[in-house]
Parts: sequence; C-alpha cells; structure tokens
Amino acid sequence: MRQLFRAVLALSFAALTVPAAAFAGEEPQAAPARPASSSGGPGVRAYFVTDFNSMSASKSFDAALDTSHLTAFGGGADVVDLWKHLFARFSVTHVSKTGSRAFFDGVTVVSLGIPLTVSMTPVEIGGGWRFSGAPAPRLTPYAGGGVVIVSYKETSEFGDASDNFSGSFTGYNLFGGAEFSLTNWLVAAGEAQFRSVPNALGDNPTGLSQAFKETDLGGFTLRVTIGIRTRR
Repeated sequence: MRQLFRAVLALSFAALTVPAAAFAGEEPQAAPARPASSSGGPGVRAYFVTDFNSMSASKSFDAALDTSHLTAFGGGADVVDLWKHLFARFSVTHVSKTGSRAFFDGVTVVSLGIPLTVSMTPVEIGGGWRFSGAPAPRLTPYAGGGVVIVSYKETSEFGDASDNFSGSFTGYNLFGGAEFSLTNWLVAAGEAQFRSVPNALGDNPTGLSQAFKETDLGGFTLRVTIGIRTRR
C-alpha cells in the first residue's frame, strides 16, 4: 500500500511539473491587435490640413490671380466609430491670394493694374464610412460627403470700394481617401475631394466671373492631413 501511495504521488507530481516546464520554455504570445474600430466608444482624429484646390471657375481665377490652383491651410477633426465604422467631420480652411483687377473685352483679358485680394474660407460639415480589412494593416480607406459653406471676398485697397464683393455660399462635397498610422498616436491621410458650390460667382456686375459665365466656387481638391488620435 505504501509503495502504491508513493507511485500515485510521483505521478501526480509529474503531471503538475511537466506542463509547467513545457510552458516555461515557450515565448508568450502577444494578443492579436484589435482593429482600429473595435475598441469601445467613439474616438477622435484632430489634424492639420493642407488643401491643393483646382477651381472650377478657372478662367475667372486665371484672369485675376494668374492661376486657378490655390493652396489652403487649416484644421479639422473626425469623430470615428459613432456607429460601427461611421464617422463625422468638421473642418475649416483658408486661402488668400493677391492679383489684379481686370476686365474681359470679349477677346482678351485686360489688367487694370489695381491690386485685388481674393480670400476664401470653406467650412465642411459631413461624415462617412471607414473600411476595415485593408491589405496593409496600418491603412484605413474611407469615403463620405457633406455640406460646404464658403465665405468669399474680393477686396481692393485702392480703387472704387463698390467693386468689392463678399458673400457666403452653400454647396456640397464628396471625398475619399486613406488614413495611415505612423505611430500609436500619430496619423496621416491623403484625400481627394470634389466640391460644388453653385450660383456663388457671377453676382458681381464688375466681376470676371459674369463675363466668363462661371458661377461655381467649387472644384477638385487634393488634401493632405497629419494629426493625432485619442485611441486606435
């Protein structure tokens, strides 16, 4: 009986020690990383914005500013995972450029030599959907749209003050892009936008936009952002 007890005790000790020894030699396995949208509650992306705008009213801007490509700067924030992969957006950008007042005689554009400053401040309110399961684990594609409210001004320090023009106009935008995780808290994104702000230009009777019959203050925009996030 004593020998049987010793045998059972030895087997029990072996059963306890062998698994421990086996686990002791193994590397601990890291828990699988959660997708960016799997953590509980909404998260925030706050970022700086650089917009490269190609204006729809290209003839009007080319005549006054000698270019229809304008670079804007600003900031914004996306609130992600409001429901599954749904996000909301708010952003503000601003661009200002100085050219010269001019008029179109039906054939050519004639500069008046009067400095003209054109400024625009688009405000975006919108949302979209973030797509998980991208081939690159740090890359998150997204798409969406929203409302664009543009504050637009044409001012000259010299000349007739009645030629100055300002207004606020409402349109929409559609966008798509991809966010890239640089670190656990730093993100960057590239984005393409189409904007339409109809019936914004052409109301100024002395403006080039009326002569060229260009009324849309929208266009195509390439956007680059860099910012921080509150969580993955």
